[in-house]
Amino acid sequence: TSGSKRSLKWFMRWVAEEYGQDQADKMWGRISGVCVKLLIAGLAQLVREYDAVWPLSRRDNTPSQCFELLGIDVMIDEKLKPWLIEVNHLPSF
Repeated sequence: TSGSKRSLKWFMRWVAEEYGQDQADKMWGRISGVCVKLLIAGLAQLVREYDAVWPLSRRDNTPSQCFELLGIDVMIDEKLKPWLIEVNHLPSF
């Protein structure tokens, strides 16, 4: 890692050490819920973008021809509640 970035693996290990594995697992479930709700809310836009790149006339029987990587920034408060900060369509690594 560099700067203030920490890996997810590091963070989850830290939460488990500080709050217990059960609380870390519950927090991960809440983060997953935020991500699922985000994808449901943005699905129409993602479909429009996919259709713009792969119109029906260019598709064959292949089930998938591309994907988009999203960077989801979440802040965790002192009660281990996740808060969505932003979504990036060009995330940094």
